[in-house]
Amino acid sequence: MKTNPILDEIRQTIPPEMKLRMEISVAIANRIYDILHEKGLLQKDFARMMGKTETEVSRWLSGTYNCVK
Repeated sequence: MKTNPILDEIRQTIPPEMKLRMEISVAIANRIYDILHEKGLLQKDFARMMGKTETEVSRWLSGTYNCVK
């Protein structure tokens, strides 16, 4: 796998606790995707079940949602 030296340098500056939070977020998103696939559901179905907008769920699953306000 090719790596980008600039990105590698940036990754080295990320604090361990932030790396852990990112890993947990990715793991949760992946598990949600797996469950949706197993049940034959779409992201919009999940959003409706959660009482949220599809946009908000999309942000959760893509990691662009800032839950710390």
